[in-house]
Amino acid sequence: MALSRDRSYQLCADFARQSAGEVRGALWVHPAGGHCFDLEVHERGR
Repeated sequence: MALSRDRSYQLCADFARQSAGEVRGALWVHPAGGHCFDLEVHERGR
């Protein structure tokens, strides 16, 4: 996981297979092999 100063980061993994069919939340769709997801940190309301 790589963290940057602007509150964004990448979560990377090496997948044996691509995601199959419909996946809950298109955010987690990935190909086989190395892939990174670009994400952001959001503040929670108190």
